[in-house]
Amino acid sequence: MKKTYFLCFLVVCVTFFIWHNSLQDAANSEEASLFFVALVKKFLTGFQLKVATGNLDHTLRKLAHLSEFTVLGYCLAAVMMHLTRDKVSSSVLNALGFGFVIAATDELLQIFSIGRACELRDVGLDLLGVILRVAVYYVARWVVEREI
Repeated sequence: MKKTYFLCFLVVCVTFFIWHNSLQDAANSEEASLFFVALVKKFLTGFQLKVATGNLDHTLRKLAHLSEFTVLGYCLAAVMMHLTRDKVSSSVLNALGFGFVIAATDELLQIFSIGRACELRDVGLDLLGVILRVAVYYVARWVVEREI
């Protein structure tokens, strides 16, 4: 039971982290993004590669969406396996359902952030992150159980 509470706590923490990022206004969001753009550009310069700042900023923002929701997907998959007592079909559907609701809410929150916009494609990208990680979680679990 303690493990289930801990996993639920992780889902809440990751969700609040995601929503906190979405509630930043455009200026603060851009500032945080440009910090990472500068780091990546410096890294790429070491390989004598040049990338336009705008392109890199856009790519990193989309990768941030994907990676945040990949972490969320793992947490959701783990929680749902515990809550549904290892019933894979219902735990997958529940994990994906919660992932969709959190992704849609994430984008809707941006309506209330100055200079930000709600984009349907970001909901799709977020959900893709959840789907990928949920799939990896269940495939890995299946492989481990077959080995035992």
